[in-house]
Amino acid sequence: VAAYSSLNPGGVFILSDKTTQTDIIKNLYYNFKLANGISYDYISKKEKSLEGYMNTYSVKWYLDVLTGIGFSNVQVINAKYGFVTFYCEK
Repeated sequence: VAAYSSLNPGGVFILSDKTTQTDIIKNLYYNFKLANGISYDYISKKEKSLEGYMNTYSVKWYLDVLTGIGFSNVQVINAKYGFVTFYCEK
């Protein structure tokens, strides 16, 4: 709400966040990490360390909340492996 209220009319807010992933997307993301030299042990340890600390929400949740706040134009401008960037116009 603070981001919205601090914008002038026509102002733009860009939000990037990790969203809820299906098992298929999660596996694609892990394969991407493995292909880039990150070990399976590291991936597994990091996932366990985030349990209970990182809450993710669906893309639909973000779209609903952002429009509910008052943004008139909300669009996904980038998405890969469950990381999504939203364009939000006041």
